[in-house]
Amino acid sequence: MCEPIVAYGVRKTFAQKGGKPVEVLKGVDIHVGTKEMVAIVGPSGSGKSTLLHCLSGLESPTEGTIKLAGHDIVGISPNQLSKIRRAHAGFIFQSYNLISSLSAIENVSVAARLSGAAVAEQDLQHLFAKMGLAEKQKLKPVQLSGGEQQRVSIARALATNADIIFADEPTGALDAENTQHVLKILRNLVDVEGRSVLLVTHDLEAAALADRVLVFIDGTIKREMDSPSPKEILAAFEVAK
Repeated sequence: MCEPIVAYGVRKTFAQKGGKPVEVLKGVDIHVGTKEMVAIVGPSGSGKSTLLHCLSGLESPTEGTIKLAGHDIVGISPNQLSKIRRAHAGFIFQSYNLISSLSAIENVSVAARLSGAAVAEQDLQHLFAKMGLAEKQKLKPVQLSGGEQQRVSIARALATNADIIFADEPTGALDAENTQHVLKILRNLVDVEGRSVLLVTHDLEAAALADRVLVFIDGTIKREMDSPSPKEILAAFEVAK
């Protein structure tokens, strides 16, 4: 079985109007294994989100090779890339990106249909129960708390049966209680459902739930740790700076 993510020499340079180009990713090698949760931590502006976007095919790298579920996604057509993403990747972001005019369950079912996934009604019901939202599925986003909206966005990502979930600061807008709820769901995706998760976060407690933590500073991976504690991540982060 192919590893969900394998990438080598990933570089990303952004042009600047009237200034020198800015190199945000500086030759990154990274892999995410099957049934593995990997967290990327680092300061704002270090390139964490840019790396996630390149690895998931949302952004094209300037250089390097990236394989998503065994498929080379660099230099292929937008149509090919879209098919690979739909088949293998799910996305969770800090902004929930729910359609305000649709109910919670409609947000999930519409997204699944657009991705080409056939989701049975009973599967949707099971998914909402698993998210703790069985009684909330007919409500519009405005009627849901931030934590509930984020859980709907997670359900939307899972409805496509994605192999790997890309999560970019998924708890950044949540309170402590909802943060713990969402993190437990993400961990269960790996331990119970056998999916893989790539998590970008500034939250050291969240990162400590991962199987591996990558300390990312100034466009490069400075340190890699297996199942570290929050204190160990903080210490590595301070040394790496």
